[in-house]
Amino acid sequence: MGVALRLVVLLLVLGGALSACDAPAVGLALSPPAAVVDGHEISMKTYQARLAVSRHRDPFAGIPEAIPSPAPTQRLEDFTIEQLVREEIVRQEAEKRRLSVSDQALKSRIDSLRARAGATAFSAALSRNGFTDDSFRAYERALLTEVGLIQAMARDRAGSAARVGAMTPEPSRVAAIPAGSGPKRFPSPRWRRPCNHSKPGV
Repeated sequence: MGVALRLVVLLLVLGGALSACDAPAVGLALSPPAAVVDGHEISMKTYQARLAVSRHRDPFAGIPEAIPSPAPTQRLEDFTIEQLVREEIVRQEAEKRRLSVSDQALKSRIDSLRARAGATAFSAALSRNGFTDDSFRAYERALLTEVGLIQAMARDRAGSAARVGAMTPEPSRVAAIPAGSGPKRFPSPRWRRPCNHSKPGV
């Protein structure tokens, strides 16, 4: 009877431990991503940060519309998610080419912008455009990544053009000879019918 009691107690303890392990999983459920691009998630936090920028820098403000569009809020949301998806596609393509923007390069870029504008004016511009320090770093990293990818693609095209040019055969020498400088051609001989020629009188 003592063994059975100990077994029941052990099962209760194990059941409580398993319940304690499973319970936090419900509370820690993550919010769904804003978008998924080839298996990579764009977090809702990233989307909300960029949406704040879109609201401050409405790209559609003052543009007359020939075709009715969705409500301004929906339009900005669509614009923001399309922009983030495009940046993610660029990032993945750059990653395939082993291109990346180092933290030092990003810091140098932002420091240069801050020095050019002045610290106070720079901070005011970030706030005016809806940026936080983190969202601006993400924005600049995406921009530098796209610039690097465009430069790499341009180098690839230039290299391909050079290889194609090296493989192109030289023009035929015969075709390069100017007209009239080649061997002379004579007209083909033609037979004439014999005719009676009068002899000069004696």
